[in-house]
Parts: sequence; structure tokens; C-alpha cells
Amino acid sequence: MHRDEKKYRIAGDLELTVCIKENKFGIPSEALFGIAARKNKKRGFLFVSKVLGKHIPVHPQIPRIGGHILAHLFMMEIEKRGLQGTDILAKALSNKDFIPEAVSIIESTRIELDEPTLFIGFGETATGLGHAMYSAFSKGTGFIHTTRDFIKELNSAFNFQEEHSHAVLHLCYALEKGFFDKFSRVVLVDDEITTGKTALNLIRALNSKYPGKKYVIASLLDWRTEEHISNYESLKKELDIKLDTIALVEGCIEYQGGFENCTESSLTEVHSSDIKTETIEITVEDKHIFTFVDGKGREEKAAYLNATGRFGIYSKNSRDIDLLASQAASKLVKTRARGRCLCLGFGEFIYLPAVIACKMGENVFYHSTTRSPVHPINKDGYAVKTAIPFENPYDPDIQNFIYNILPGGYEEVYIFLERNIDTERKERLAEAISEYGIGCVKYVVFC
Repeated sequence: MHRDEKKYRIAGDLELTVCIKENKFGIPSEALFGIAARKNKKRGFLFVSKVLGKHIPVHPQIPRIGGHILAHLFMMEIEKRGLQGTDILAKALSNKDFIPEAVSIIESTRIELDEPTLFIGFGETATGLGHAMYSAFSKGTGFIHTTRDFIKELNSAFNFQEEHSHAVLHLCYALEKGFFDKFSRVVLVDDEITTGKTALNLIRALNSKYPGKKYVIASLLDWRTEEHISNYESLKKELDIKLDTIALVEGCIEYQGGFENCTESSLTEVHSSDIKTETIEITVEDKHIFTFVDGKGREEKAAYLNATGRFGIYSKNSRDIDLLASQAASKLVKTRARGRCLCLGFGEFIYLPAVIACKMGENVFYHSTTRSPVHPINKDGYAVKTAIPFENPYDPDIQNFIYNILPGGYEEVYIFLERNIDTERKERLAEAISEYGIGCVKYVVFC
């Protein structure tokens, strides 16, 4: 087995050694992730994905390609049948010249499964990846993602914790009674497994309510140790379940030191500019009105799109989602200026904005806001150069971040919001972005 070991000096005394034991499609590691220092006492480092479209701006097709290559891996390792075009999808993640051919493969292939299968994306980071993987399949499939939103009228189908996270509790809402009963197999989709404990917590919680299902955990990266893998085997025996794991890259990591002694600084050369704001409304009928409860218990009526999958969707809904994306993109293209453009998803609202960005023409880049706190450092090889902190407009007690906007990088930014926010909050966010030389922020509001 080929082993590839690399040492990363992250920041301060913090060092990470990464040993790749298996790379399923030979995708260069530098095309899959970078490394940054995380503001978290439980885990001081972060694998910053170059596939998700979260912390790092990417070609808007990359998140779709990442989900579809996981679908191909699923067919190879779980269904034991290969698909055409896998090599092109893998090449497209590291070479943009292959992206058009990869997109052609994505749009001409819908994989049929014999067994009813539910895909679950972990909120907030992997909601887009989970939806993208699910979108590769047709017939007998469903998708739902976990969320951190507290909704007054709904009871979570199950609760579980992501113990190393800055936002521990996950909720999962399914509007249709018996939604989980329709599927005999569940695929949990995440960008990275380090200990695997979050997935085990979800399986334990789901199995207590809906026993007898088969499970597959799909991820881009899998860093579990032999002890962690043993924990999986123990759970399989305890719950008497079938449980498989698949990942593009498998290996192990070791880290030492910390960030405390870091003397390196973030990017200070910023160029403030006058900024214009505009709100573009996209009319959507398929939505739900619920009461959102923020961290302080304050209540507010809020609209939620069904297209996100937050409340459970089926393969039959995919065509409607694609149609919504095409209609929105057709409207937005007419508002574009020339030059480089950033499309920015918001929090858990990742997949639909990315698909829309794919249809908005050339010189478009995509990523999304996050609540993950990371130390920005302006040095070669470090994954997070800049950070724009801002108040979450839906829950003002939560700080969010936009990473890696560089001075002069874009002429305009489209910020995609599942529901509207007030003018004052739009202006505060736009002002923070203006320090990086952006002249126009356009808020794309769906509800």
C-alpha cells in the first residue's frame, strides 16, 4: 500500500503530520485540502476543504463534482459496480480543463439504486456535499440534512452531538410522518472523519428511533486510528447493524504544539471603497413558514425553502430544484457587471446557491459563510489568508465569518439568503466587505 507522509507547520508551535495510506483516485492532496489553525480548545487545527466551497473560493462546479465522485465511489465499493467517467471527475478536482467534461458526465448520468436509500448531510459544512452526492441518484432516494436551527413548531426526529465542534447540537426535522421509515439504507455524508464519533452519535440516535437500517458513512477524508475503527466495530456488534465506510483519502494524522506562540499576522493591506447594495428577490412558492427561535430564546417568523432538503426531499424533487436554479440564474445574469464575481452561500444554505452560480457565466467563484472560527494568517501555504467577522443576521449572538476575500479580488459579490434580513444588517455586512475593494453587494433573497 502506497504511503505518502507530509509535515505541515501550521502556525506558532502547531505542527501536523499527515500520512496518506490510500488515495482512491490519486487526487493530489493539495487539490483536496489546506491546513489552518482553528480557534477551538478541543481541536486546534482544521482541514480546510478545497472541494466544499466553504472557506475557500472555488469554481462553482467543484462542489457538484465532489459530491458526484463520492457517488461513484459508493457504487464501486458498496454496490460493486463501476461507472464511466470516474477518472474525469477525479481529474477535474485538480485541473479545471477537465471541468466541462466532468459537468457533461454529471448531467448525463443518473444512477439507479435497487434499495431505498436516504442521504443525510451534516450541517452546516456538509449540507452542500450531501445534497450534491444525493443528486447523482434517481428513483428510491431521499435527502435531508441536520441543522442548528431551533424551530418552535417542529420536533426533531432525533438529536445528537458533534462534541469537538463550536456548535455542538444537531437537530433533524422531517415534515412527513414516516419519512425515515421509507428507507432501508442510510448514507451519512461529511467532508472529514477524524475520530468518527459524530457519525456514531448520529447512528446511535437514529437507530434508537428507527432500528434495523443499514449504514454507510461517506467522506472526502478519513483520518481514523485503529482505536477509532475499533469503536465502529463495537457499535456494529452492540446495535447489530451493517455499517460500511468509504472515503476518497484514508490515512492518519499526528499533531503537536499550539497556536499560542504565533507571531505571524493576518493580511492588513485593505482598500476600503464606497459600496452599493441591491436586493434581488427570487419568487418561490414551495416554502414553509415557521417560528425560528434564536440562542437567546427570541422568536421570529421565518420562511424556509423546501428545496434545501432541510425537511426531507425525494428524487422526484430534483427536477424542480434544477428548474428553480435555472430561473434564478437567468434573472441574476442580467444584473452582472463585467469582471470577477463572487457568489456567496450563507451558513447551511450551500447547495442551491452553488448550482445557481454554475449557471451565471464566466469569472464566477463560489464559497459560503461559516460559523467556524479560524485564525487568518497571510503566508504561503496557509489556507485562510483573511477573515471578515460579522454578526449572524438571523441570530445576532452568533458570530459568522467570510474567509479568503483578498483586496481587489472581485468587482461584485452576490450573497444568497434563504430569507430576507433588514436593511441595517445588510449595510453592516456590506461595509465589512467593502474594506476589500468590492464596490457592489447584491443580496439574493428567496423568501
